[in-house]
Formats: sequence, C-alpha cells, structure tokens
Amino acid sequence: MVPAVFVTATIAASLFVVKYGRKIVTGEIFKRKEKGVNSRWIQRLAGGRLERVANSVISSAQMRFLGRVGDPEIIKDYKQLRKKLAAPLANEAYLLRSLAASLNDLDGDFAEVGCFQGGSAAMICQGKEGDKRMHIFDTFEGIPRGRKDFGEHFKENLYACSLEQVQANLSDFPNVAFHKGLFPSSVNGNSEIEQTKFAFVNIDVDLYEGTLECLKFFYPRMSPGGILVSHDYMLDGVRAAFDEFMADKPERIVDLPTTQCMFVKLDDQSAGAIRRAA
Repeated sequence: MVPAVFVTATIAASLFVVKYGRKIVTGEIFKRKEKGVNSRWIQRLAGGRLERVANSVISSAQMRFLGRVGDPEIIKDYKQLRKKLAAPLANEAYLLRSLAASLNDLDGDFAEVGCFQGGSAAMICQGKEGDKRMHIFDTFEGIPRGRKDFGEHFKENLYACSLEQVQANLSDFPNVAFHKGLFPSSVNGNSEIEQTKFAFVNIDVDLYEGTLECLKFFYPRMSPGGILVSHDYMLDGVRAAFDEFMADKPERIVDLPTTQCMFVKLDDQSAGAIRRAA
C-alpha cells in the first residue's frame, strides 16, 4: 500500500509543475529572484522523500523538452541513471555531460567535490573519453554535524553515502580515483594531487567555507580553457564564496539558468588583456 505522504507529495509536485511548467523547463524558477518558490525551497526539503519526489517530477518535465531538442543518447543514458541512483535535475545533468565531453582534448584531469551517490559524477564520466582521469573528493558521511551557513540549516549527515556504495555505483567507468575526507585537507601532502592540472571541475558542497576552499585549491590548478562548475549557486553561502574569491580575478562568473554557475579559466595573455582594460 502506498503511504499517504507519497500520494500527497506526488499530487503537490504535479500541481507545482502545472503551475510553474514553463519556468521549470527553462530553469527560470531556480533563480534567486523568483518570488514564492525557488531552489532554496527544494533545498529545505532536506534531501528527503519530498525532495526526491519534487526532483523527479521536475526532471520529467525537463526531459520532455530535452527529448525534442537534445542528444537522444544523453537523454537515454540519463533516464537509465535515474533508475539506479539519485541524479541531478535533467538540465543540470545534460550540461555536466556536454561540458565534460567538450573538454576531453584539453590537458588536465576531471574532478568532483561532493558526490552524494555519484549521479553527477556518472554524467561527467559518461562524457569523458580515453584515459582521462576522474577524481572524486568527499567525506562520504554527508554534511558535518551542526553546520549552519548564512542562515541555511543543514541536517547532520545529509547527503551521506558510503564510499563503498559510490564505488559500486560508478564501477562501470574506468580510471576513477576516490579520495575520502574533508577536502582539501584530505589531500594535504599528496604531491600527485597537488601537482595535478584540471580541465573540468564540478563543486557541490552546499556551504560557504567548503566552496571557498575548493576555489582556492582548484583555481591555480585549472588549465587555460578549463571549466569550473558549481551547484547551488542560489544559496547565499555558495554565492558569497564565489563573489569573494572571484572579485580580483579576470574571469567572469556565468550565472546559469539552472542552480549552477561556472567560469572558464583564461590563459595568461587573455587575463592580462582584461586586467589592462579594467
């Protein structure tokens, strides 16, 4: 018998899509200025059943649109992924795979910080080719105890998934390295990682401090032309970290029509030209 909470949640989510359908498909609903409801509302569902139902309904609406204009192979793989584990929203997943695929020829490894069950990492791995290395950094224990960030409250162990389970979820993909611990202290003294160049990085750590530490670590290690993407840019802590770190950088933050933002690392000549023109 289906619990009443699931029936109620499904009906509510369906009505939500009916009311906000166009804004869901375009991603407009996830922008911080959207009145009444946005990604922060979904975030406050705290990673539980209601969030999963809402994400499932929203992704289904997005896939119907992408199915008409997007790559059929990406849509097919995404649908299969969603059957096995928690995956990003369809528009976000499509973007991650497309960006990863576009950077295969660029020098540098791929990386993700904050993987939950490995859904977004799987989309990135689907896009990578050859011997391109993928690094996954996570505590595999979820949000640390008692974390409060810019007024946002996060339950202890929210988004936790064991290392063993994530490894099993990504077992079909070659050349994936797992690094357990609180990043970046988890790789302090690891000369191989500290000397690695990165072509593509996806950050999903929810909090100001974690986002800022990721930016400090990866920015000087990004190959020119490389792309860094962050999830949850609509959260005040994540946005504050980007605004603070990028304030004196020549690169510009691209506020994407999802919950994400990104920037493209410039080469020295382009960066110098922008600084001289400023």
